[in-house]
Amino acid sequence: MNIEEKLIAISLVLKKSGAFKTLGINEEDHKPHQFTVGADHTVNVGKDGVMTEELLERFPCAAPGCKKKYSQHSSVDTLVLGLNKDMTQPEIMEELKTIKELIMKLKIDKVAFAESAGGGKFLK
Repeated sequence: MNIEEKLIAISLVLKKSGAFKTLGINEEDHKPHQFTVGADHTVNVGKDGVMTEELLERFPCAAPGCKKKYSQHSSVDTLVLGLNKDMTQPEIMEELKTIKELIMKLKIDKVAFAESAGGGKFLK
């Protein structure tokens, strides 16, 4: 599942309570490095123009000297959320429980919060 699909899945669940909004998923700490798309990947993109994980897996990384598959490259995924309303730490933790299972299923490693326009604030 790509980042956009993960964001959609999380947004649909978060929409029910309205406490958070998804601001993105950041990929960090790439190992051995960020996967590099090459000519083999772009030439074989289907008519819809979508580069799927299946396609990425079919051809090795195009970084010089790297012949590893897409699945042999990893990163830490951080889900970035914004508050839609003023909330306390206990309220935030309770709301996060509603997406805990989904976060684990999507292999999200961390959750971070960022300020967003018109968003809520952390209350003490």
